[in-house]
Amino acid sequence: MNFNMNKTGGVMKISGCLDIDAASALREALLDCEPETQVDLSEVESCDTSALQLLLASRLSLVALSSAMAETAASIGLTISGDNVYTA
Repeated sequence: MNFNMNKTGGVMKISGCLDIDAASALREALLDCEPETQVDLSEVESCDTSALQLLLASRLSLVALSSAMAETAASIGLTISGDNVYTA
């Protein structure tokens, strides 16, 4: 696993590299979250579209996006702002 997760209260903080190699572990972690969990992505160093797809499919609140997350979203025509996903 090339990423770390730390859940405190209703916030899961994810850091490191989110890619296809991390997808299975990320999926399991997201499935274990309560629906009101916020996912803090401020320390994600890199992210590919497989991880972005899992995060969006989780329908959890994505907060504090890193620039790597924003760049990956933009590369496929999405803008993510808080709970909102906008298409280009």
